[in-house]
Amino acid sequence: MSDNKTCMVFCCRYSMTHTTKSHRCGQCKKYGHGDMECNIPNSITNLNKYLDDTLEISKQCKLAGCKYYQYHSTDAHHCKHCNQREHSSTTCSLLITNNKIYNVICPTCRCNNVFPKNNIKVYGVDNKCSICLDNNVEIYFPSCGHICICSKCCNHLNIIMDEDTIKEKYNIEYIESIFNNNFRGFNYPLYKRFYSTDDNINDDIVIKRINSNSPLEGFKLNYDYEMYNNFIKGYVEI
Repeated sequence: MSDNKTCMVFCCRYSMTHTTKSHRCGQCKKYGHGDMECNIPNSITNLNKYLDDTLEISKQCKLAGCKYYQYHSTDAHHCKHCNQREHSSTTCSLLITNNKIYNVICPTCRCNNVFPKNNIKVYGVDNKCSICLDNNVEIYFPSCGHICICSKCCNHLNIIMDEDTIKEKYNIEYIESIFNNNFRGFNYPLYKRFYSTDDNINDDIVIKRINSNSPLEGFKLNYDYEMYNNFIKGYVEI
């Protein structure tokens, strides 16, 4: 493994923001090598010894739902929908239509799917929803290709929320007041757990914010502990 644990691809311009595993080739679009190594098997093989390198924890990506957070920084995170940096698919302006999105874990394969709510229904399929077992399946998951749940259950499974969804579903003034009046004095990035027993909240949720000017992001608490831990990784609890 590399001592500095940064990108070892030849002539990488942003080598301090990611490791070799997270470098995407400009020619073939695959990860783990660059343009200079592309189509040269020996050069690609020589880079394989660096694929397990990770960034220091303090430098790792802190965007919600990032599966490869340990291999790049927040600044180097590429949105899978627009290929731009520094934001996740849950906040991508090209994906979000009127800020209405689904972020759902497929119950069949556990793959995370993010897609607009106005462009996901399928018709003419008689298979029953794998969750409620009553309604016909209606939702196409673009990331994994499965069609296995109805729209009602999809709403129930939508667990990661952007700020506008948080505003629609919860008391945003109350949530903002918790972050603005951080009596314990912790520095950002911060998160706070809220419970349905609270008079101002009707769900068990986690809300986080990466800095004082960034939008809030929410996570509806469930039993997917790996995804929950990834959501709050690098954040301090208020």
